[in-house]
Amino acid sequence: MGSSSRGSGSPSHCRIHGGAISGAVGCRTKGSRVGGSVIAGEEESSISGGPPSRCVYCRDVFSDEENGRGQCQDAPDPMQHCIHQLSCMWCAESMLYHCMSDSEGEFSDPCSCEDTTHPHFCARWLALVALSLLVPCMCCYLPLRACLRCGEKCGCCGGKHKAVR
Repeated sequence: MGSSSRGSGSPSHCRIHGGAISGAVGCRTKGSRVGGSVIAGEEESSISGGPPSRCVYCRDVFSDEENGRGQCQDAPDPMQHCIHQLSCMWCAESMLYHCMSDSEGEFSDPCSCEDTTHPHFCARWLALVALSLLVPCMCCYLPLRACLRCGEKCGCCGGKHKAVR
């Protein structure tokens, strides 16, 4: 016989994962029968409805239903990385590291206005203005960063939690 059925005990082929499955164990896709009931979703997930997970990046506990873009501040964000590269902020960070870092190599965020009492505050901003004359794409950083913040508020940009495996 050419094809084998799922309940016959002989293995059949899973179209999604590309492997052989046998009986009720293995791939369960939409419309397949398991114990007399039809699965409603695209693929049955053992994660959904389970216990909350812990994030690899921030170590916070989160649920899969509430894990959207912008939820984890420590997770890598591809859009933020793209903005960082396009606006040449790596050039400003290199300048700050080599010219204005402390003995441990620490320096503040290039576009930070939080600590106005810092001794290098005015010097840092003057250096950034001078550097932006040589590297004009740095002027795009603040508008692109504002667009990123709007995207994070809308839930279409930002890092997502990743569960510890």
